[in-house]
Amino acid sequence: MEEIEISKKAAKRRRQRAKRKDKIRDSKPIFGEMESQQEKSKEQILAERKAKKAAKKQGNKKEETPIVPPLAAAVSAHSLLPTKTENQSTSVNVDKEIKDVQSEKPKEAEKKSREEVLAERETKKLAKQAGKKKNVEVAKDDENKQQSKPKEVEKTNSDTDLAQKMEKLHITNKENEKENKPQTPDDKNPEKGKPMTKAERRALQEAQRAAKAKLMAEKNKPTTSSTGSSTEKKIMIDKKETKTKETSHKTASIISQKSSSLHKVRLFKHLYTEKCNFNIKVNSSFHPAILKLGAQYANNAVVGCNSRCYAFLRAMQILIKDFTTPSEKVFYRALESEIQKSVEFLHKCRPLAVSVSNALKYIKLIISQENSSDSDDEKKGRIIDKIETYAHEQIETAARSISLKVREKISDDDVILTFGYSSLIKRTLVESWKSGEKKFSIIVVDSRPDFEGREMLDSLAKEGICCTYVFINATSFVMPKVTKVLLGAHALLANGYVMSRVGTAQISMIASFYNVPVLVCCETHKFSERVQTDSFVYNEIGDPNALVVNKNSMKPYEHLKDWESIPHLTPLNLRYDITPPELVTAVVTEIALLPCTSVQVILRVKPSE
Repeated sequence: MEEIEISKKAAKRRRQRAKRKDKIRDSKPIFGEMESQQEKSKEQILAERKAKKAAKKQGNKKEETPIVPPLAAAVSAHSLLPTKTENQSTSVNVDKEIKDVQSEKPKEAEKKSREEVLAERETKKLAKQAGKKKNVEVAKDDENKQQSKPKEVEKTNSDTDLAQKMEKLHITNKENEKENKPQTPDDKNPEKGKPMTKAERRALQEAQRAAKAKLMAEKNKPTTSSTGSSTEKKIMIDKKETKTKETSHKTASIISQKSSSLHKVRLFKHLYTEKCNFNIKVNSSFHPAILKLGAQYANNAVVGCNSRCYAFLRAMQILIKDFTTPSEKVFYRALESEIQKSVEFLHKCRPLAVSVSNALKYIKLIISQENSSDSDDEKKGRIIDKIETYAHEQIETAARSISLKVREKISDDDVILTFGYSSLIKRTLVESWKSGEKKFSIIVVDSRPDFEGREMLDSLAKEGICCTYVFINATSFVMPKVTKVLLGAHALLANGYVMSRVGTAQISMIASFYNVPVLVCCETHKFSERVQTDSFVYNEIGDPNALVVNKNSMKPYEHLKDWESIPHLTPLNLRYDITPPELVTAVVTEIALLPCTSVQVILRVKPSE
């Protein structure tokens, strides 16, 4: 029974579904009619809009186009047709009809307007041609009248004042006015009766200029005798000669600058400096003592850190003694500016040594501590005395104490190796030899280009010391016989590195390899606050020609005669190198034998710093 009920329910459901399907089928044409009506209404709206736009365009005209009746007929015919394809075709036909109606009268208006425009243009052209002909005829008549009558210049109200002023300023010679009266460039050629060409105008302008020049020369003629004219000619000739000399000097300097720029090593470009010009006039602001010292620095007449410092102190004493304070200036400020100016000049001649820079700091400190109430002579006397004590204590007394300390470290039959020339080491060796306490021999190592070791060899041999002379490339062959190495120093840096002449680092490296003690003799006034670990940041570059010239014959080597003409050849003459503290056993100072790392302690204690 239950199965029968289920089948009945299923049959009902099937019937209901079939009825729904039939209703949907019946309703499809209705929906299609509605869609077509909606589409009709849209097309009608578009047609009406187009008609309104056409009416607005033609609103200015009195005649109105018959747009509404064909639209109504088209809409009624369009509403009777049900399908989409037919609707589309009817809408296209309606649009065509509307466009035809709109374009009938505007086309006629356009045609009329174009014809009118062309006619107007032709009339304008004819009028212009007629006006030009009249103007040409009038101009010809005016030209004929001007040729027959004198030329009259028309002036406006604004230009009358300027013309009157120019006439007043115009100066002429009354006697030669008629003869030298030049024609204006606008005048006509009377022979031909035609306007002047460009060439003729230029010729007239040149003639006018020549006439003006003659008048000016006649006015400016002096009434002096022939001797005066000859002297003036000589002065003019001298001026021309000086000008030519100046130009030649300038060209020579430019050529030298170009050649010097070619021969510069890129890694050391920051170290190259311009050579100082000693062609200074007699009334120069520099003191003669400063000029003399600068020439000595530049020509290497004063060599060595101690000797350069001593010469600087002597020049400062002379400068301070002859100094007079200018009016309305303070003594110490004026003196400091004078010293600074002279120091800049000396630095151009040759970069200042560390000992010289320390001495300069001490002098500035002394000047700033002077009492302002005293007279200038008293101040100058005190400053000169303090400079004298500085030179005595820091150079002479320090060298004596260092020589005593080194003498204690020398034993009998020692073989001591030195490099180059050092006044401090020479003094210590000579004094220890003269004492007669110990006997020793010396090996002098030398190198190019200065060969300073020859002077050291001469001074030691005169005292009767047994000496051996060796070049730096033979140091490794001699080092096994050496017991001690004594080296000088240009400066001792704050990080313990030793700055000395080129080759010192090489010798100390060879000595450390053979376990030979290395003693560096250096006074405390050579200690520097600068920190440096290589020879590139700060150094001094010597004359490159010193590497080319043979010291014995004082002539350049044959294969290096024309080295400046070779752009890729750049001889580099470095003066100093840097030795690390690991290669130095001890530093002998006037205070004590110290390690290299104790430099900062001494810099704190020193009063001059």
